[in-house]
Amino acid sequence: MTTRYWCVTRQGETQLPFCWVEDQGSGDYRVRLLKMPGDAFHSESRIEPIVIHRLPTLEASLNASFMTSVGASPVITECTLGPGEYMPRIWRPNGPSVVHTYHDEFNSAMHAASNLFAGMIEVFRFVEPTPKNAQTYSHQIRQLLVLACMEVEAQCKAVLRANNYHRLNTKTGKVVPEKSWNIGDDFSKLAKPLRLAEWDVELHGYRWTGDPFGPFEAWGAGKPVTWYQAYNKVKHDREIEFERATLENLISAMGAVFILVHAQFGQWGRETMPVPSPFWPWSVRFEPHERYLPVEFLKDRKSIPRTYW
Repeated sequence: MTTRYWCVTRQGETQLPFCWVEDQGSGDYRVRLLKMPGDAFHSESRIEPIVIHRLPTLEASLNASFMTSVGASPVITECTLGPGEYMPRIWRPNGPSVVHTYHDEFNSAMHAASNLFAGMIEVFRFVEPTPKNAQTYSHQIRQLLVLACMEVEAQCKAVLRANNYHRLNTKTGKVVPEKSWNIGDDFSKLAKPLRLAEWDVELHGYRWTGDPFGPFEAWGAGKPVTWYQAYNKVKHDREIEFERATLENLISAMGAVFILVHAQFGQWGRETMPVPSPFWPWSVRFEPHERYLPVEFLKDRKSIPRTYW
């Protein structure tokens, strides 16, 4: 009989689960109460197992055992992954330790992003990032725009590769090689698992727009991102399209790099980068059942990768 896992949340409390329940289909339920939410860097949820008697419904079982603790009409949602399971390079609360799971990949992404941000900050010495200067363009901005978008491509490829992604050519039926992946057919498919359209960033410490902005927001509406279109134009035809290498497109592309680091490895990258990032993340809200199920359910406490595709 298949074991199922349920996330239980009190009515009106949508940030953290009240408990997780292990349901083996018959016999008693095993309940884990959340003691302390895990942070983004380690899975450190303090949870204790409690065995409760099975009644006709899970809600009745919980209320009989915890009386008013759960409250009336709790929200009970089935978990899509089992305990300790996680999608590689797709961050959620309660995921595996970044340092132990992605040591080389994480350091590579952080150093690449930090070098790009250092180049952008150097541009800010000569062009103040204000709305009036948004359409300013130059050779240095073009070079950094190209590099930032190439890093976006590299990060997207890495996440797709880690999750066993493949796409078939509609004409030949053969698998499209990785070298032929592109933003419209392939990279944009990361919008859902990485929640990219929901991430916002703020250019911290500068008079840019004063409001958070979403570099991938257009993907939420099924539209292309304009800064990437500008990159393709200025990369292939500088003489005609040079004016697209703007400060606005550069900042958006750099913000996209910053979001990809956070969406893969957690919401804490700004302070740990070798070069302080000029961006500040406005984090995505994950519903309790969207969090990874803590590894403490397992006796050996070993995390288990489960690819998205």
